[in-house]
Amino acid sequence: MCYVNNTHVHPDYIFGNAAFASGAPVYVGHDRLPAAMAARGRNYVHALERDLGEQAAGSEVLPPTLTVRGTLELDLGDRGVVVGEHRSGKQGKQRNETQAKTHRWSS
Repeated sequence: MCYVNNTHVHPDYIFGNAAFASGAPVYVGHDRLPAAMAARGRNYVHALERDLGEQAAGSEVLPPTLTVRGTLELDLGDRGVVVGEHRSGKQGKQRNETQAKTHRWSS
């Protein structure tokens, strides 16, 4: 696993980062994502511990190690993937959207 693309800050997305930590991937996210994770992360961890008890042990919020503003092409060897910001309808929040280089689509 080379890259883990963080599309947005919801806990069901960001807690998945730790599952890949042993492979030392590059965590990719919008340039606003680290601040959003820092602002919400502690509350997310507390809620997870409250809901799961001991099963939440070791859960942590791992921020992006590579941030993106605009678009960025990631090299996957014989294939490139473009990640870029997409403004959602939810109060103008930014999220990363992954698109195959050879096929672009719009929402």
